[in-house]
Amino acid sequence: MKRRSELLQSRRAGVVLPIFSLPSKHGTGDIGIGAHRFIEWLSEAGMTLWQMLPLGPTGYGNSPYSSYSAFAAQHLFISLDFMYRDGLLAKKPAAHSFSATSIDYDKAAAYKHRYLLLAYQKFVRSADPKLRNDYIAFVEEQAHWLLPYSWFMSLKHKYGQKPWYHWDVKDRVFDRNVLTQKMANDTTAHFHCFLQFIFHKQWSELRGAAAKKGIVLMGDMPIFVAHDSADVWSNPSEFTVNQKGEVITVAGVPPDYFSETGQLWGNPLYRWDVMRENNFLWWKQRFQQQFSLFDCVRVDHFRGFESYWEIPGNAATAVHGTWKKAPGKELFEELMRHFGTLPIIAEDLGIITDEVRQLRDYFSFPGMKVLQFGFDSRNPHNEFLPHNFTHNCVCYTGTHDNDTTVGWIQSASPITRTFIKTYLGTGSAKILTGKLIEAAMSSVARMVIIPMQDVLEQSSRFRMNVPGKQQGNWGYRIRTTDLKKIHAAKMRRYIEKYAR
Repeated sequence: MKRRSELLQSRRAGVVLPIFSLPSKHGTGDIGIGAHRFIEWLSEAGMTLWQMLPLGPTGYGNSPYSSYSAFAAQHLFISLDFMYRDGLLAKKPAAHSFSATSIDYDKAAAYKHRYLLLAYQKFVRSADPKLRNDYIAFVEEQAHWLLPYSWFMSLKHKYGQKPWYHWDVKDRVFDRNVLTQKMANDTTAHFHCFLQFIFHKQWSELRGAAAKKGIVLMGDMPIFVAHDSADVWSNPSEFTVNQKGEVITVAGVPPDYFSETGQLWGNPLYRWDVMRENNFLWWKQRFQQQFSLFDCVRVDHFRGFESYWEIPGNAATAVHGTWKKAPGKELFEELMRHFGTLPIIAEDLGIITDEVRQLRDYFSFPGMKVLQFGFDSRNPHNEFLPHNFTHNCVCYTGTHDNDTTVGWIQSASPITRTFIKTYLGTGSAKILTGKLIEAAMSSVARMVIIPMQDVLEQSSRFRMNVPGKQQGNWGYRIRTTDLKKIHAAKMRRYIEKYAR
């Protein structure tokens, strides 16, 4: 299988930074001024790729990998400044004492909700004809996911944010036939439709700005969806839940070197037999949404498309599971017939079998190489060391689940640190971080993506996520003053030197 997107054949480099980490005066990053300035900085640095984390609306723990919808966007990412600029807010949002380097999600949500509601009320009262027509067209075009999601969020509000499987039966059972009737006078549901419309309007502006600068936008798509999501609630027959909404089987990974009990993720699994009956329509719609937002997409836990660890829904750990085959080849062939080419990056980390590699290579999807993983074994044949790379891969210094490279080097064992220094040259943790970035840039990997924390040479205090830690993750933010010319110039030197 030789077909692939030309986009993924280009030798290029970029940065991974989620939207919530951008500079903003309103509690969390958004797709307004801070995002546009970041595009300018990327261009100045010679970068041609910006990878983000998933954009979906989040719940408990604020993990972007556990969202209320596989289609909707986080409305906290809407720019209040741009809403004021466009006349949707009568007054400029008042200044508030938010931290510039971390996120208090509850505080930011309460603050932004007040302004988003004011904008919606102004829209209802006095929307100009073009904006209203654009809104109507958006709702009609996106109705297949937008209406169920908006109704779902209205019911979440009604039930005090309880999961849908704890609602009354009359609301727990989704009925698409009465959807329009149910939503007719549901102000909260229409409010959520409006929020998604405004997000997409602002996103279109951001994507246009990126295109003008030659910046490729890369998304990140979790393979599974949350149990408490509009997707499972509105399509229960396609997921492993019973008539009460309880999970029958769930996703996770088996015990390994890192965990004696494995990882119990709790996401319901897919009923692949049901999805096959309608030619994977839900997956086509999901990828269509991703490709409408991004130029290419990283697919998380790619190995789950070849086989997945099925765990009983009532299990306390992931120990007693079973490997089940997934129809990955059949799915991606159908997606290719539908879309032509698939600009997909396969997250192929962890314990990967030959069958998973064969699936990845059959479709020529680039896999991932993480430099931090290359030094732990002190084995020169380690596939994550640059001299062992192949062309068709994406190289990272670390991922959102890793420590920052400065922190990783500082916490490494003396033997590992000696190996790092021998491989890269002597120096401090910050100097070695720069050496590691240069090793990535000089490698044969077609794409190199550096976490912003490594570009800024930041310590463990700025880590994005600690797997298994329930609270305190996903709060990393940069300041406008962090986007310095000195960092841009350093990245540009690497890019020009190694023809990226």
